[in-house]
Amino acid sequence: MIKIFALFIFLHISHIQAEEWLPASQIDNQKNLFAQKNKRPQTKAQAKTEAETSQYISTPTDKNDEALQNETNRQEYKNKDLTFHSQTSDNFQNLAENNEPARNLIDEDSSSFPSLDFQKIEGLSAFWKTDFITKFLSDQHETCFIGMPGFYGKLNWELLDAVSFHTQTVFIGPRGFCQSVFERDDRRGWHFLDYFIQGDISPRLSLKLGIIKQDFLSAPLLMTDKSLYSLVARYSLNLPSDNELFLLFQTAIANSLGLFTEDYHKTRIPSFITASTVFQTKRLLNSSIKNIFTLWHYNNLSPAIAKNSQRLGNHLDKSRLGQDDADSIFQYKFFGLHNHLKLKKNLSDLWILEMGGEFLHNFSPPPTYNKGARIYSSIYHNYKNIMELKGSMAFFANQSDSSVAYYSSEIYGRNNRKGFLTKAESHFFNSGLTLGASFVYSRPINPNKPPFTGPALSLSVFLKTDYIAI
Repeated sequence: MIKIFALFIFLHISHIQAEEWLPASQIDNQKNLFAQKNKRPQTKAQAKTEAETSQYISTPTDKNDEALQNETNRQEYKNKDLTFHSQTSDNFQNLAENNEPARNLIDEDSSSFPSLDFQKIEGLSAFWKTDFITKFLSDQHETCFIGMPGFYGKLNWELLDAVSFHTQTVFIGPRGFCQSVFERDDRRGWHFLDYFIQGDISPRLSLKLGIIKQDFLSAPLLMTDKSLYSLVARYSLNLPSDNELFLLFQTAIANSLGLFTEDYHKTRIPSFITASTVFQTKRLLNSSIKNIFTLWHYNNLSPAIAKNSQRLGNHLDKSRLGQDDADSIFQYKFFGLHNHLKLKKNLSDLWILEMGGEFLHNFSPPPTYNKGARIYSSIYHNYKNIMELKGSMAFFANQSDSSVAYYSSEIYGRNNRKGFLTKAESHFFNSGLTLGASFVYSRPINPNKPPFTGPALSLSVFLKTDYIAI
């Protein structure tokens, strides 16, 4: 027994000495051959795991090589386990960022990471549209030739039974040339047209709070489609079917040229307050009639708005004028009424006539400065159910202080302007595309009021799409 134990110790010592003198590459080859001869049969799961793991471990490409190339390769082979864990972590992160399934990393079946699908979110609807406008503008002092692509997105989300979220955004990227005497409101980049929460307090009463586009007033001579941070309350009254009557109350912050104003004096929050009555009937002698009557009031407007509005037609208090814009103040208050009446009548199955007008009055200025009016008519024709052809004509006049020029419509020349607009467009039913052109000519009502004392004209060609559901 002692001899057998001594012989085992002798053989073990000889084996250790042989390993110390043998090259490292021969030792690794011998170990690999021994492992292959004594390798146990693999199960299918083990074979699958080994095949998948081998994708992350680089092995020698030539199986007939007698040894690894050098001692560096041998050291890398020993550290292969650490390399595998590092590569596995990086690959898993990349797969997660790309929303790809984590295949080859785990044995069990994997599924894709969840992606946003608007149609599968309950109560959520999303839409998009685009347009492109080419515009040429020329007057006594300015010349512009620009192209304005626009991309719009709209989202409505019914959060609860009586609470919903609404947003509408636009990206505008104008390109071209515009020579201007004064700095203009540069509408480029992303803008929120709507971003508000709506709560239905009762079947008759609802509230909106957030950024709200002002086109619901339907008063371009008073307030164009700017977006203001406001609170709007709507109260509906019971009327027979096909008739609608409701009241609208709004209190809003009147935006300045930017979020911040350069003013040495602390000022109050500028406000725009409206109270409207809206009546609409849909079936009256094969016609629909809509009338919006509004009382409105601007208050605490900033000096920057006053200075900018002077260039667009308003009068400033000359006794307060100085070299600094902070000294600018309007000569008249802005408190008045506005009314918009629209009639739409079906002449036949193929022809529709639309007529309307708006009237604006400011109580503070004298009669030669305080009124604005616009009348318009449009004719629609359904051409073989392929397209709808539309022709429009409008005449307008807006005196110098009927409204705040910064907020009134640029299309109709802001203030102290009168002229006409004509437009032709065609809407294709199948594609949802609208192609059209418009021409506007205006001249000053009071030609002695600087700076714009001459005529102006603009020509626009546009292409736009309907909103498309996502």
